[in-house]
Amino acid sequence: MKKIFLTFSVAVLFINLAAAQEKILWGGPGSQDGEFDGGLNGWTAVGVSSTDPSKASAALWTWSETAKSIGAYAGATGLESASKTNGAAVFDSDYLDNGGKQGQFGKGTCPAPHAGDLISPTIDLTGHNDVTLVFSQLFRNFRSNRPRLAGVASASTAIMYSRDNGATWSDPIAITVNELTKSNQLSTTYSPTVVTRVQLPGAGGTSNFKVKFSFDGNYYFWVIDDVAIVPMENNNLQANQTFFAPAENIFTPISQTRETYFLNDISNIGKKAQTNVTHTMTIYPLNASGQPVPPAVFTNELKYGTVQPDTTIENKTFPKGFEPTGPKSNYVGIYELRSDSTDIEPWNNTLSFAFGVSDSTFAKDNGRTRSVAPVIAAGSTPTWGYGNVYYIKDGKNFQSSTVSFGIEGAVNNKDENLDILLYKWEPADAEDKEIDEDELTVVGDASYKIKGTEAAVANGSSGNVKIRFNNFLSAGQPIKLEDETFYVVYVEHKGTSTDKPAFLSAYDRYNYAAVDLAFDSIGKRSFHSVIKIGDNFSTGGFSSIVPVIRWNIRSLVNSGEALLPSNSVNIGPNPASDLLNVKFNFETQMSEVELIVTDVNGREVMESNFRNIQNDNFSLDVSDLQSGLYNILVRSEKGAVSKNFVIQK
Repeated sequence: MKKIFLTFSVAVLFINLAAAQEKILWGGPGSQDGEFDGGLNGWTAVGVSSTDPSKASAALWTWSETAKSIGAYAGATGLESASKTNGAAVFDSDYLDNGGKQGQFGKGTCPAPHAGDLISPTIDLTGHNDVTLVFSQLFRNFRSNRPRLAGVASASTAIMYSRDNGATWSDPIAITVNELTKSNQLSTTYSPTVVTRVQLPGAGGTSNFKVKFSFDGNYYFWVIDDVAIVPMENNNLQANQTFFAPAENIFTPISQTRETYFLNDISNIGKKAQTNVTHTMTIYPLNASGQPVPPAVFTNELKYGTVQPDTTIENKTFPKGFEPTGPKSNYVGIYELRSDSTDIEPWNNTLSFAFGVSDSTFAKDNGRTRSVAPVIAAGSTPTWGYGNVYYIKDGKNFQSSTVSFGIEGAVNNKDENLDILLYKWEPADAEDKEIDEDELTVVGDASYKIKGTEAAVANGSSGNVKIRFNNFLSAGQPIKLEDETFYVVYVEHKGTSTDKPAFLSAYDRYNYAAVDLAFDSIGKRSFHSVIKIGDNFSTGGFSSIVPVIRWNIRSLVNSGEALLPSNSVNIGPNPASDLLNVKFNFETQMSEVELIVTDVNGREVMESNFRNIQNDNFSLDVSDLQSGLYNILVRSEKGAVSKNFVIQK
């Protein structure tokens, strides 16, 4: 299968933090305390809790010279703050739990889950009642521990403030529920690095102000830097990064495209009402360099009129959907907010996402970004499965081909089996909005024994396993697809009580729950994933995480299609044992060529795809095939040719 990934870049405008509308009240560039220059300085670290109560006092924030975690599972990612060269503050949950050694869970100085606070020095905000806290951050979350907060999701990361020098504190304000938040990826000047702004109306007006950064969770880390307090801004609209609908899939085969719908929550987090607020969704093709190419192929607009301060507009779907109708291409979708006022943070008025049309591949990922597995209680059977849901619009001329997925930490699951299933969803009623397990029919199956040597692929790459489904209902026959039908491509690990859960490669850049909601709001259906943990099966999975499970389809063989000359494809040696050389000799260049190998019973055992082929040589690895007679079928847009060959071991 060809490796398919998208890259794109969109210009974003910034303004300076020290612009006329904004005055720094505390911290900012050059502030030793605000920059954590060489240490925690005037800040106080307090250990709050640990799963081992005797070690709660060790749940401490520390100063990091490299502005990153040093835990066993942290990776190389560091905070890209403006002052990163003089260090940053970090709650290193990963390192505190394992001491920087893989597999040593709970063996560190402070076992997770745990909680720790970082408390600022006393700050004089006399004369400034409404203020905003700004800071750079790098956050990766596994599981949150904090009790669910009113109106927001549970979060490992929160801030609290005090107006009486720490005698009493405000309720926690959740900062982010994103899996990974990385600051200032587009600039190294000060203002864009402070991408997180927390409005605190009425919090100032005191000479005894303190702010507290509070981590309460189970892995991985929270790094902060460049803390400042400024007067609360007047004009600040925000296209909410945490809930927007990308396309239904990142890749959809050209034969199966359908309208996808758009939704993005917005907020007015400034002090003044914003007038003539409009929200646009625009789609551009991408060129080979990942740049948007005008003119737009789609645009749609929502008009909000006047949006009052401290207002969020949620779950409002754009009235029109977009379906690619031209040749295969890659696209970028851009959400953008506008109003009559000059915004203090124009960068957060815009967000974008990439998607594309492929030859034959369905995918909800643009390459692996993390691993995923549920937390299984000690002594419990670690049985769980995860699958992506794909919609077949035109199935009558197509069949299932291969599935690819990623395994991580394979050494812990050596010789254990995975079941790979292709389900067809048959809803119990026409309005069914959930996929229930008893509504699924197995149409394809395969198994895979974990070798223990499968290496986690680098971020941005796809899976490390590729396998073909067997026809569950009619052995040896192609799995013919049906029109207007949802299929679930699913990987399950059935362990014993002594096994560890098998980790899958996953992608966490988009919250596909927003896509499902956008479809539902116009009376249509979309499902991004399903998950089963033990006996509990549910639609939606981990919401903002999807497994790296890609599905390939291909057209059915047409007995009436044109035949190519016999000498247009030559193969050898025949018999073969390890490698089979394939020589293409086409009269003209073929834009797409499909090669299918079947055994004597007609069962497909191999499949490859090529593009822009005329006079080319390729070698097929046939070392895994058993001795016997096989057929190789080569199909192009101008016809097909088949050859027989023998495997002799």
